[in-house]
Amino acid sequence: MIETGSIDELFDQAIAVEQAAQHIYEQFARLFAPHSAVAAFWTQYAAEEARHARWLDRLRESLTPDQRAALADPQMLASARALVQSAESQPLNRIFDLNDAFQLAHYLESSEVNTIFEFLIKTFDTDPEIEEYVHAQIKGHVERLIVEFPRDFGGMNSRLSVPADHTQLS
Repeated sequence: MIETGSIDELFDQAIAVEQAAQHIYEQFARLFAPHSAVAAFWTQYAAEEARHARWLDRLRESLTPDQRAALADPQMLASARALVQSAESQPLNRIFDLNDAFQLAHYLESSEVNTIFEFLIKTFDTDPEIEEYVHAQIKGHVERLIVEFPRDFGGMNSRLSVPADHTQLS
């Protein structure tokens, strides 16, 4: 059975997903700290996720109490809840090398979080320029993972050769 909830809860869940991704990317930066270009890449991704969360929070704050209390689409809310659970439960001890981190990032960036983010923008933002900007940023995040990942580690074999340093997390 799918549970119902409010638009406010949908925003809570969307923000939580962005914050969970931010945390994961911050941890990736620590796991691969000896490789400064890789650590900088993950740090940049973490900062972008933080910006996404702040943007969603500002959008939510611009809504009326009635808009925030309205029922959210049950399927969208169920997806958001599942994404939060999935993102928050990612065991970093299963990240053995840079390829594992890359694959998890690809999963996160390709997940339904983008659908939820775009739904919230299209439904509640009245500024078409902001909608276009955020849409481009969301789409670009996945592409940048592939295109802008540090060149020396662009191939799977090179990523497999870079072990995660779990001592950096203690």
